[in-house]
Amino acid sequence: MPSGVYERTPEQCATISATQRGSNGKRWNYEGFAVKRGRVFVRIVFGWQRRARVVWVQHNGPITPGYLIHHEDENKMNDVIDNLRCWTRQEHARHHLSLRQRTKDRRMI
Repeated sequence: MPSGVYERTPEQCATISATQRGSNGKRWNYEGFAVKRGRVFVRIVFGWQRRARVVWVQHNGPITPGYLIHHEDENKMNDVIDNLRCWTRQEHARHHLSLRQRTKDRRMI
């Protein structure tokens, strides 16, 4: 198990009190893995993080503030390190703007 990952045993999960449950009294996701809006999240010691960010940090170190992780193939569930790029928000916006423009140009032909 990677360092920094918190995992509970089934016995510990069975004894979770109401104050340790999620919102509206629902129990926490014990697997530490969730998919929301097409993105994969993992639970680590200090909360939920996008898996792509965790993979990037494991391979390349901390992400500089103002930078984000981009999926080269646009598949948000493909978190293989070769598919991830660390870009500024401006680079990311420019990339997606050019993609939209190319798609729009193709439709006009």
